[in-house]
Amino acid sequence: MNRSTVRVVACGLCLGLAACSFGPRVVRGNRYAYNMGLHRSNAEELLLNMVRAKYFEPLFFLQVGAVSASFGFSATAGMQGQWDSPPGAGTDQLLGATLGAGYSESPVISYAPLQGEAFAKQMLAEIGLDRLLLLSRAKFSIQSLLWVLVQQIGDHINFCPSATAEPAGLESYGRFLDLGEALGRLEKRGDLECVRMGKDDTAGSYLLLELRYLDGAEGDAVEALLGVKPVRVPDARGRPVAEVRLTPLSDFKGPSEPGDPPLVPVRMKSFYFVLFDLGYAAEAPEADRGRTANAIYPPPTDALNDRRGLHQGLVRIRVADARPADAFLAVPYRGHWFHVGDTDVYSKAYLTLVEILFTLQAGDIPAPVPVLTLPVGK
Repeated sequence: MNRSTVRVVACGLCLGLAACSFGPRVVRGNRYAYNMGLHRSNAEELLLNMVRAKYFEPLFFLQVGAVSASFGFSATAGMQGQWDSPPGAGTDQLLGATLGAGYSESPVISYAPLQGEAFAKQMLAEIGLDRLLLLSRAKFSIQSLLWVLVQQIGDHINFCPSATAEPAGLESYGRFLDLGEALGRLEKRGDLECVRMGKDDTAGSYLLLELRYLDGAEGDAVEALLGVKPVRVPDARGRPVAEVRLTPLSDFKGPSEPGDPPLVPVRMKSFYFVLFDLGYAAEAPEADRGRTANAIYPPPTDALNDRRGLHQGLVRIRVADARPADAFLAVPYRGHWFHVGDTDVYSKAYLTLVEILFTLQAGDIPAPVPVLTLPVGK
């Protein structure tokens, strides 16, 4: 066997070995790419629906049903030869090796629209108090959860553009913010605990809260905002401890039984209205002001300028004529780019909360058929 033949055989063996290790490398590289692409797509869809809510337009969601991909690898090796033997001359032998390799990927993504009665009911139904318990244990602050999830607690109503335009509604919202700040202070000290969900014949379902106060004056202030007067018992350090029960307004039957923790009625939002409330504060082009929710509901008065809350826009959605280079998320809509800045950690945290909430509310709904299947890149 001459040298050229040896080279061809060796190259063929190398290509064969490369093909054997090709699969694991493809999985490592492409799984990351699909993960990043689908995650960003889900976040952009949420942002898009917040912008739609700003314009009072119907919301719409697509669910990724399946992602599949087929991969191909081909390799070729060959040898070319030429012999030149003119009359009266010796034989000249020319040999050359030919090598070739090919790689192909054919991804297919299936989408299904989330629609139908089951999906609509879950999007329009009040979010359960168990979600409040779950998310608080996931270390989302009680103040943020009240802003995003709760429409009313006791007599205090969260930000509502149609209500806070009136003095009574603005005053009620101010007390709602006061309560959120008071509970937030307890939580930061480790003195507020969402204990458990419960249910009984007189109260219906409820979420049990344990409150530890620095002193009686703090307890009086918090309980005045809650509108209850629970029994207080001293803890090991002599500080007063009280328990209250949050219960859905639909389950509220009046004052609690003597000796039981008092009941505080709560009205939770639906997921649809979570998006509408977050989208209200999104920026819009000047020419579109008459087409948005702000045309019907004016922004709150200057009395709230120095206070944090839902009215300020928890997800700061900006608008630009072109896609900003520093955007974390950006979606084109109505000829403009609506975006969230990459350095806006505050907004990114609330987007994470909303994405988790959407998964909790819609995650158990089976995808309808038929589905839309698109070969990527075609």
